Amino acid sequence: MGKNKEFDLTSLKALPIENRKKIFPRLNNNLFECTSPNTTSYNCVAWSVGITDKWISDDYSYTWPSGIPKGFGLESYIEYFSIHGYEKCDNGSLEVGYKKIALYADNNNEFTHVALQKEDGTWTSKLGKYEDISHKSPQCLGGGYYGEVRLFMKCEKD
Repeated sequence: MGKNKEFDLTSLKALPIENRKKIFPRLNNNLFECTSPNTTSYNCVAWSVGITDKWISDDYSYTWPSGIPKGFGLESYIEYFSIHGYEKCDNGSLEVGYKKIALYADNNNEFTHVALQKEDGTWTSKLGKYEDISHKSPQCLGGGYYGEVRLFMKCEKD
C-alpha cells in the first residue's frame, strides 16, 4: 500500500527468514499467523473497514471517495477513516466497545499501511496483494517496509 512498490513475495510464511527480516525486521514466526491466501481483490484500507471486494487507494487507478484530497499524505487517510466513524485516539490498547486501527507512515509521513485490532486485542493486516495475517501487536510490522505506526484511531463498534 502507500507509495512504496509492492514487496515481492509469494507467501510470508514461505519467505526465508532473512528476506522477511528485510521487509518486516520485527516480525518472527511466533508473532504472526497467515489467515487467508494471497488475493488482489482488496487491500489493507478496504480490509480495515470490512470491504473484501474492492481495492481502496487514493492513486488515480483505484476507488477513492470524492472530496478527500488525493496523495499519499497521512492526513488524507485520516480523513478517509473519519468518514467511516474513526477518530484519533491515544493508543492501541484494547478498549471495550471500540474498534481500533493503527496507521503506518514512512519517514516522509506518507501513508503505507493500516492494521485493525481484533476482539481479543491482537491485530490483523492485509499485506498488499498478499495474505491477511493476524499479528500480536501493530509494532510487529514496523521498522521496515511500512515505516512505523504514526497514530491510532478508534470508532464505536456496531
